[in-house]
Amino acid sequence: MFSFEKFTVNKIAGSDSLRAVFAVLIAACLFGTSASARALADVEADSIAIAFIRLSIGALGLLLISLISDSPRGILKLLKNPLVWMMALGVAGYQYFFFVGTDVVGIALGTLVSLALAPFFVGLFAWLWRGRKPQGIWLISTLIAILGLLLLSVYAIDLSLPILGVLAAVMASIAYATYTVIASETSEQVSPLGLLSVSFALAALILLPFSFNRLTFLQDSNGLFLSLWLGVVATSVAYAFFAYGLRRLQAGVIATLNLGEPLVASVLGVVVVGEQLGALAIIGCILITLALAILGWSQK
Repeated sequence: MFSFEKFTVNKIAGSDSLRAVFAVLIAACLFGTSASARALADVEADSIAIAFIRLSIGALGLLLISLISDSPRGILKLLKNPLVWMMALGVAGYQYFFFVGTDVVGIALGTLVSLALAPFFVGLFAWLWRGRKPQGIWLISTLIAILGLLLLSVYAIDLSLPILGVLAAVMASIAYATYTVIASETSEQVSPLGLLSVSFALAALILLPFSFNRLTFLQDSNGLFLSLWLGVVATSVAYAFFAYGLRRLQAGVIATLNLGEPLVASVLGVVVVGEQLGALAIIGCILITLALAILGWSQK
C-alpha cells in the first residue's frame, strides 16, 4: 500500500543526498584550482612548506566557520579522541607522500596513482570497518572514472620511472583513504567542521618540523596570495562543502566524486595556463564527467 509518509521521507532523503553530491563536487572543483594557482603564482617554494601553510590557514578558516555553529568546548573535546589523531596522521601523510610521489614521478602520474586508487582503498577500509559492502553502481562509475583518469594521464606514464616514487603515491592514496573513512564514520557522532579543523591543525603541526625554515616565499606578494588562495578557498571553503557530504554520503562515493579534482585541474590547465590536451585526454575528461553524472544520479 502506498504510504505518503514513507514517500515524503524517501524524497527528502534523496534530495539531501543529491545536495551532498553537489557539495562534494563543488569541493572537488575548488581542490582542482590548486595546481593552476601555483602555476600562475610562479613562486619558488618547497611543496611541503606550501602544504604546511595550506593546512595552517585552512584549519584556522574551518575553525572560525565551525565556531559559528559549534561550541569551543566541543571542539577542544575532539583533541581527546584518538581517531582524530589518526585522521591528522592521514592528512599529514597524504600531503607528504603525495608531494614526494609527484616530485619523483611527475605531477600527472603521481596524481593518477594517488587519486585513482583512493576509491578502492576507501571502499575496502569502509567495508572492513563497518561491513558496508560497496554498491554495484559505485563500482561501475568508479571504474569508468579511473579509465578516464588513465586516458587523461597516459602521456605521462613512463614504465622506467623509479618504483619508490610510485610507492610514495600509493602511500598517499592509502593515507587519503584513511582520513576520508575516519572522517566519514566519525562525523556521525561529532561536528564534521570541527573534526576537519582540529585534524588539519594537528596535521599542520606534524608538518611543521619539515617546513619552518622553508617559508621565505611568504615574503613575496605572489607567494602570499598563493597561500591565501590555497588556504582559504581551496581548503577552508572547499572542506566546508566537503563536510556537508560527510554525514550524508558513503566514504567510497565521496572518494569517487573527488575524482572531479583532476578533471577540473586539467580543464583549468588548458583554459588558464595554456596547456594542450590530446584526443585521449579529451576522451578521458568525457569519461570522468560521465562517471560523476552516473554516481550523482544514483544518489537522487
